[in-house]
Amino acid sequence: MGLPNKNLLPENTVIIWNAHPIGDYRNFLYETIGKDYVDSMDYSAFQKWLFSHTGKTLKNIADKHNSGYKAESMTDLLSETRFNILSKSDKTFIKTFDKEMQMLRYDCENIIGSGFTWGMYMIAYGKTGTKNRPNAARIYIKDDGEVCLRLFLNKVDKHMKYIENAPAHIKNGRKFV
Repeated sequence: MGLPNKNLLPENTVIIWNAHPIGDYRNFLYETIGKDYVDSMDYSAFQKWLFSHTGKTLKNIADKHNSGYKAESMTDLLSETRFNILSKSDKTFIKTFDKEMQMLRYDCENIIGSGFTWGMYMIAYGKTGTKNRPNAARIYIKDDGEVCLRLFLNKVDKHMKYIENAPAHIKNGRKFV
């Protein structure tokens, strides 16, 4: 539920994890996109939705919401100006990885959220269609456009064939320094 606040954040405020209290973001959006939409989410659902827009301005997400825009694919997401920091090859890698994960029945729910302390953005993959979505992989995007893939390998023996046959750019991966 929105709270009365006479001093709303300015519309050019960039959404960044831990930059402002969640309630301040919520109050702005309560006024701009409407109480029905904002009140339909509990605190944690709102926080997840908000940080899926990390790097955008409040005006940008309000305008997109009010126009009915919803990213339909990883290609849509990566075409947003906030991802101009990525090289063409990194965008190709992310789109290819996303497609492969979907074939394995994992997805990121078409959300690129805050990377918190690991990077500016994070793409988190969980099991498709499950309520409890343990992480299988995360892609972190640093503010300089460097990409880091973090795999959460459980039951490695079960996946040995896939790991052994993975393309070289996945096997050899890069690390943040």
